[in-house]
Amino acid sequence: MNMRTRQFLATLCLVLASSLLCVSCEKEIIVGQEVRSSNGQYVATLVHCTGNTTEQELSVVLMITNTEFNAEAWVGGYGGTVAIDGRGNTLTPYHSAGYFHDFPTGVAVRVTIERLGKIMPGTMMLQSLTVSIGSSGNVVEFRNVPIVWN
Repeated sequence: MNMRTRQFLATLCLVLASSLLCVSCEKEIIVGQEVRSSNGQYVATLVHCTGNTTEQELSVVLMITNTEFNAEAWVGGYGGTVAIDGRGNTLTPYHSAGYFHDFPTGVAVRVTIERLGKIMPGTMMLQSLTVSIGSSGNVVEFRNVPIVWN
């Protein structure tokens, strides 16, 4: 490999590394950041969003804390969870019922939303992820959710 090729490759590596750093700095939602629901009753934390390359589906894990009196609520489900990828495609789960959970006051409850797709493997981020909690139009919304593929 000649000197000119080495310099080109070194410059290309620097450009790619700096652009990756810039992308990660521009994320509005960072894994572990808390988002309050639309009516203020719930606080949700994004734990992770994992993609399955074989099934072309996502699994999203949230920790949700109820800040008011003990509650029972449906979380997500078809129409209750909507994600939008970088190409503007709308993704919804393959099941319709959602997940029923008990939410004691002040206790973080782990909620997993599975089979969200179809999505192209290699998609690095969801532009938006909206999850309903309960039946009163109460939602949490995450923006720029990073996807980790396995």
